[in-house]
Amino acid sequence: MTQKPTLSMAQLADQILQRSALGVFLMAIAFAIGAGMQVVGDDTAAFLDKIQLVFVAAAVIAILPTFYRYVRLRTKGECEFDETESYVGNVFNKAGVRAFGASFMMLAIAGPIGRKRLPDLSPEFFDYVILAVSLAVFSITFFASIERDEEED
Repeated sequence: MTQKPTLSMAQLADQILQRSALGVFLMAIAFAIGAGMQVVGDDTAAFLDKIQLVFVAAAVIAILPTFYRYVRLRTKGECEFDETESYVGNVFNKAGVRAFGASFMMLAIAGPIGRKRLPDLSPEFFDYVILAVSLAVFSITFFASIERDEEED
């Protein structure tokens, strides 16, 4: 019987951040589907609702096992790792800053455009779009930064 390879605390923390970024990307897709549901007919919206649920479930499945492992080790006192020392943690934080900037820009743009150019769309539509863009910017920035830095090595 093969034994599961053990991860260091640093590797586990990096894995949590990477899986979280994947979960965030899946949620960006779910919010984009939510925006689409606002502009289609009821039959199509019901179908999109089922697809949205699949993406939400995939996000939970992507994050939950590693997060559970991390919490279990932390409650046992076996987790001694400073996330601020992690390269992946730094990339995660920078991606968050960029996502915040994207959110702020989307809020500044969506208000005036929504009221003047697209008055028939509900505020919920714009909420979904802003969330989808913000989360997509976060996850794409995270993975692009990791990939770019791996290519430089």
